[in-house]
Amino acid sequence: MNVLVLSGSPKGDDSVTLQYMLYLQKYCKEDSFDIAIVGTGKYTDDLTDRIKKADIIIYTSSIFHFSVHQQTLCFLDSLEEHRDILKDKPFTYFTSSVMIMDVTAHSVMRSAIERLGARYIRSLSLFDESLFTAEGKADLINWFAYLKTVIGKDSFDFKGRNFSMVILDATKGDNKKLNDAMKKTAEHYRTLGVEEIKTVALRDYNISPCVSCGACYTEARCFLKDDYLKVVDEVYSSSDILFIVSEQKYGQLSPIYKAWLDRHVQYGRYAFPHGFILDRIAPEKRGAYQSRWTMQAVIIDSGNGCPDIDNIYCDIHSGAYINFLSD
Repeated sequence: MNVLVLSGSPKGDDSVTLQYMLYLQKYCKEDSFDIAIVGTGKYTDDLTDRIKKADIIIYTSSIFHFSVHQQTLCFLDSLEEHRDILKDKPFTYFTSSVMIMDVTAHSVMRSAIERLGARYIRSLSLFDESLFTAEGKADLINWFAYLKTVIGKDSFDFKGRNFSMVILDATKGDNKKLNDAMKKTAEHYRTLGVEEIKTVALRDYNISPCVSCGACYTEARCFLKDDYLKVVDEVYSSSDILFIVSEQKYGQLSPIYKAWLDRHVQYGRYAFPHGFILDRIAPEKRGAYQSRWTMQAVIIDSGNGCPDIDNIYCDIHSGAYINFLSD
C-alpha cells in the first residue's frame, strides 16, 4: 500500500506524531511510505503527484486549544483547489492528544475531509507516550491493519480468531424491519467466521436516566442503582464488534438508547484515576474487553433506501450509519 503521510505539526521533524508514522514505516516493510512535512500550512506543487500516487493519506498533528492548528486550517484551505485529485481518496487523521478534548479536532478533520470530496476513514488518537508501551504500539499497528482492510489493500478473515459480536437492541421490539435486519446481520457475520454472537436488548434492563448530580465528578462513581453497569459489562467485556440497532426518534436514536448513552458520561470525567474505567467495566477481566480493533455500526429505521445486507461488513469499516426504510 502506498501511504502518503502529511505531517502537519509545526514542530517539523521533531513532531511526536511523526515518530508514530516513522515507527509504522519501519514495522510495515511491505508498505511504501511517503512523508511530507506540511506544518507551515502551505501546499507545495510536488504534493500533487504524491497525492495521486497514494492509496491513502494520513494527516498527523497534535491538538491545539481543543482543535486543529491554525496551520492545519490554512493547509485545508489550500487543498480546496485540488478537489479533483482528492475525490474518493481514502483520507484519515492521527493525533497523540487523546483525552485532551481531541473530539473537536477529529470532528473538524472529518468534516473537512468529506467536504473536500475525499473518503474519510476512521481516525485514531493516542497518548504522546503510547509509542513507548506495548499496548500503544499494538493499537497503532491494529489501526493501520484496519486501514488496509477498509480500502481493500488487505483482507481480514474472522475464522479461527475467536471474535465475538454484540448486537445492542435499542428498539421497542415490535419493528419487523429492524428485527429482520438483526437476524440477517447475525447470519452474515456467522458466515464470515464470527464465533460468538449475542443480542442484548436494552428494554429488558432497568437503566435510569442521568440526573446530572455531579457525583461522577466529585466521588468518581455513579449513585444510581440499576442495571447499567451489568449491561456495560455484558456489552463491552468481550465484544470485538458492536452493532447498535434502534428506531430513530426526533432526529436521533431511541430514548432508551439515549438513557444508556447519557450514563456513559461517568467515564469521561478527568477526576478518575488512570485505569478506573478498565476496573469498572471488567474488574475480573481487566483488559479482556480490549479487542484487536473495535468495529461499530448503527442500523436505524429511516433513510432513503435499504442497503444490501451483504455489504454491511464494508459499511461497518467506514463507520457508516446503515439505514433501513420504515414500512
